[in-house]
Amino acid sequence: MRLKTARRGADPPATMRVLFLTIGPESEPSSRFRAYQWLEPLRARGIEASVRPRVGRAYVELGYGVRRPPAAIRTAWAAGSFAWRTLRRLRDLWDGRRFDVVVLQKETFPFGLERLVSALGLRVVYDFDDAIYAPPPGADGLGGPVRRAAELLGRRERALPALL
Repeated sequence: MRLKTARRGADPPATMRVLFLTIGPESEPSSRFRAYQWLEPLRARGIEASVRPRVGRAYVELGYGVRRPPAAIRTAWAAGSFAWRTLRRLRDLWDGRRFDVVVLQKETFPFGLERLVSALGLRVVYDFDDAIYAPPPGADGLGGPVRRAAELLGRRERALPALL
């Protein structure tokens, strides 16, 4: 069998594109270990890699108790941030169609958005790095009512089977 060689002036081979949808930014240990540390090695091999975290650094700091604003401010900020991040995750899923593969870190979708993964025809790799059936430990700093609302909205017990 003989390999075909590229003709002069022909388009160069397409670059593979990978999108990581993580639970947090680079400051979040799990996301750093599962996605961010691989960006440069992938790029060095000609693979285009992008990361889109579900939450930002301030949300992670709030969740781990680094920041302790008054309860009313914390609740309002968490609710607004959750709504904003849900809309951004919708955009991330839509944009995922332009990538060759989408790497999902844990469960990363609120409100049943995980069902859009198959509806949009995304090719995915699931990365579950610990006890995904257990409540996330970072939710403790959010306070009881906010944590319970987040768990209800995330519907973890339904999201995982839907993703799989």
